[in-house]
Amino acid sequence: MLCALIMTVGKGTRFWPISTEEKPKQFLNLVGEDAMIQMTYKRINKLILEERIFICTGEK
Repeated sequence: MLCALIMTVGKGTRFWPISTEEKPKQFLNLVGEDAMIQMTYKRINKLILEERIFICTGEK
């Protein structure tokens, strides 16, 4: 059975000043209304069951 791992780590420097350490790019809505992490989840959820989707993030 397939599973997915969404990796959401970073310090918010790539898209600075829009992206910051407090609000890194995965939590920004750069395209459309949803944040990037939400868009990723919605795409993957069409292929993989919700209970098989995991999100890896930093402690902060």
